Amino acid sequence: MEYDQPPEGQGALHRPNEDWYCTDDGQEWPCPIYIRRMWSWYPRPQDRHRLHLIMTSFRDSALGGGMSRPIADARFLNWIDGPPLRQIKRSI
Repeated sequence: MEYDQPPEGQGALHRPNEDWYCTDDGQEWPCPIYIRRMWSWYPRPQDRHRLHLIMTSFRDSALGGGMSRPIADARFLNWIDGPPLRQIKRSI
């Protein structure tokens, strides 16, 4: 799997384990912390295309591991458009 690296000093990466749970907090991956981090790294609508490509690759890996498409789409893609930019800045 390919990961974007957090800026220096940003703490845990919140990566998935082989069962698609977060290695840092045990929640379904992508976990809320990872999602907020991705919104902060890709805040503008024009940036979200790259985020969609990244998360599509994770979704495809999960599908290859037996996850159903509706569940995979909900977990990996449906959150990408996220909250408005002003909400993102408050939650970081």
